[in-house]
Amino acid sequence: MFNRPIDVLCSPVLLAQGLYTLLSVSGRLAEPLGARKGVLGNAELKPLRILITGDSAAAGVGVDQQVDALAGQIVHHLQDTFYCEWELHAKSGFTSKDIYQYLDIMPQCTFDIAVVSIGANDVTKPLLLSHWSKRLNALHQIFKDKFAVKYMIYTSLPPMHLFPAIPQPLRYFLGETARQFNDVLNKKFAEQKDSTVLSIDIPFDAAYMATDGYHPSAAGYQIWAASVAELVKNMHEHKFTPSVQNEEI
Repeated sequence: MFNRPIDVLCSPVLLAQGLYTLLSVSGRLAEPLGARKGVLGNAELKPLRILITGDSAAAGVGVDQQVDALAGQIVHHLQDTFYCEWELHAKSGFTSKDIYQYLDIMPQCTFDIAVVSIGANDVTKPLLLSHWSKRLNALHQIFKDKFAVKYMIYTSLPPMHLFPAIPQPLRYFLGETARQFNDVLNKKFAEQKDSTVLSIDIPFDAAYMATDGYHPSAAGYQIWAASVAELVKNMHEHKFTPSVQNEEI
């Protein structure tokens, strides 16, 4: 969060506002109920194993059921094209470090696609850009080495300067930090052979935002999931070859 001299000068106010915001937003909405892994689609279609991981947005905070959240809507959009085996490993409050540590102790298995939502919780901490960069490298490597992921879809950080739940001047500083984090994310993974960075244009309208003013609603997750599904289908058309189906999950 403090990557410029002015950030340090304003740090007492920003830390106080950040603590207040985190306490008021976190815990307001629970993670949705429902399955966090499963299969969907016709077994005669090509198998596709999908890992969805990350923070509260990946976990689906903002809706009541996983079927309406990011993971549920992604597989819904893909079920006519692939036989989808999917797993959701995400938790509210997770930073990039938390995600890495969680994945590090997970059993080893194989996924074709990883959909990743990270950064919003890193932005609220005093994290240097160089440390953010190193964490991204470590995550990318564990996806490849431990889970044999063929393609990683990183979702860019949202425009936090527009979040109505965050007071000023914290909202401005978080927005600037999110922009800096996105610059690092894009330089590393945008349009690479094994990855891309997906920017989601979810309108800041009541219909697309959860009641906390911080997370997407079901309509917001629908836009996000549709964009992910379109990417995956385009890769399929360009000769992306899913792995051989593993044992049932």
